[in-house]
Amino acid sequence: MVEGDIHRDAAFTQTHVAGFTPPFNTTPLLETTYAGGHVLGRWTRSYSPHSEFSVHMYYETLSRDNAILNVQVHVFDIEFQERSSLGARHDLIWGVGYRTTADSTSTSSTISLNPPSLRTNLASIFFQDEIAIIPGRLWFTPGIRFESTPYTGYQSEPSGRLLWSLSENQSLWVSAAQATRTPQRSERGLHVVTAVFPGPGGLLTSVDRFGSSRAGDEDMLDFEAGYRAQPTKAVSIDVTTFYDRYKSLETQEPGAPFPSASPVPHFVVPLFYANGMHGTGYGCEISLGWKPTSRWKLNAGYSFLRQALHLNPGSQSSAALLTAGDNPRHQFQLRSQFNLPHQAEFDASMYYVGRLLDQSVPAYTRLDLRIGWHPFESVDFDLIGQDLLAPRYLEFLNNTGLVPTLPTRRAFARLTWRFSH
Repeated sequence: MVEGDIHRDAAFTQTHVAGFTPPFNTTPLLETTYAGGHVLGRWTRSYSPHSEFSVHMYYETLSRDNAILNVQVHVFDIEFQERSSLGARHDLIWGVGYRTTADSTSTSSTISLNPPSLRTNLASIFFQDEIAIIPGRLWFTPGIRFESTPYTGYQSEPSGRLLWSLSENQSLWVSAAQATRTPQRSERGLHVVTAVFPGPGGLLTSVDRFGSSRAGDEDMLDFEAGYRAQPTKAVSIDVTTFYDRYKSLETQEPGAPFPSASPVPHFVVPLFYANGMHGTGYGCEISLGWKPTSRWKLNAGYSFLRQALHLNPGSQSSAALLTAGDNPRHQFQLRSQFNLPHQAEFDASMYYVGRLLDQSVPAYTRLDLRIGWHPFESVDFDLIGQDLLAPRYLEFLNNTGLVPTLPTRRAFARLTWRFSH
């Protein structure tokens, strides 16, 4: 299989910009252009009823340009994966991968990356074995992934899953896994001026965020348990609970202020990326499915999340504790799919998202509707309405310097034509 695309897009976004001339902090409407493309290739071959291998190759190029920062990125990725059965009880999957990323950036007086151009490499290898402890009844799946990362060296991510089939329509499972998030390019080499204001005596003062070699890996240990059942052909239920332990979470630590002469004389109050926080999280997810008739299908879902974060000894990033409030505690969704006569469909989706405590973003409810018609096997016509309950609402605030865009009601028509030769 080979596929690819090329694209060019433009978007106007209000962006917070700090500068060293009055009025110092502005929110201009900036045009950002995105251009690039990708090509993906995959070759799969089976050499026995229970054994196969695949080779996956991917290349992408992307440029992002606006008045503040221009970035061009090239990514090449290759992966080999093999699946084979060892006897009657083992189903083994293993693979190796390699990714190289090269970027080049142009800088401005308020944002830059050091160095301006950089190439990084990521190599990985993984193993997983599904072991039938009691064939047809009990399975244990251990696995591990090793990575050689560009900033923090070698990492290992082990995992294990135990699945018990209670009956033909019921199963229980438990799992444990360790995951690692490695630092990004910006957390090691970014310099951005986030705010400028006149200080004592009229000397300008800026608050600058810097990448730092102190930015390391974030670690999570995840424990999960779940129950899945289909009591009848029309009803299904899926319940999952989880408990997570976080270590070395990202913080921004203050440094000693210092004077700077560029681009004008001013005083700098620095913040440096570090890993000064830990914590826990727990919650659950519930999914219910019901098919009242052969034409009508209903799905309902609910999720709950609670996090508690704590600073490590020596950390001064009290604002980082507020990130626990960046995720809603409660989310609910209800979806209805109804097949109408004459090859038509009517779908409705309602979403409830709880408030974000840290950001003072209120809860909101969203409604989407769709009417579809399939006059021919290869032709689809859809009328779609989104965010129909409110003229506009706030979803999220951020610290990236972008002024949040408020989603609005919108409606559009879509025509899809599939062809083959």
